[in-house]
Amino acid sequence: MTDWQPPSSLRDRRIEYETAGLDVADVDPDPLEQWRRWFDEAIDAGATEPSAMVLSTTGLDGNPDARIVLARAADDRGLGFYTNYESAKSRQIVVSPTAAATFSWLELHRQVRLRGRVEAMSDAESDDDDLRRAEKADRVQPSRSRRPRKGSGRRCGQWITS
Repeated sequence: MTDWQPPSSLRDRRIEYETAGLDVADVDPDPLEQWRRWFDEAIDAGATEPSAMVLSTTGLDGNPDARIVLARAADDRGLGFYTNYESAKSRQIVVSPTAAATFSWLELHRQVRLRGRVEAMSDAESDDDDLRRAEKADRVQPSRSRRPRKGSGRRCGQWITS
């Protein structure tokens, strides 16, 4: 097997991400408040899908597993996202309830990394998300049936906490 060489356009592509830097004095002592500030700046800068984060969990085989999910809540408990009870990530979280996440806002030359325990949202919060998604789906495609309930594909909310 020969060593693969990337095409010169890939190998030579380099964007300088140097900016004015990060002054610790400008960083809010509350990490969630700092995240909110940068999230708002990402929205103002027109970042594509600023709530997208790479969520990394531990696979059932012990290897890292990552995918992009959308943050859907942020409060004192941490950052919230939704998943299907039957998804691979849900099964992984049950076995190893920790995760890491990375937000990347390339337009701002900025990223935020976090890691912590993953805890389920309340049933009421998950149900609220299910209802909102079903109502939106009904507006877009009125013939579509309501989302299935727990045990048959229902989504549950999760929090990444410190």
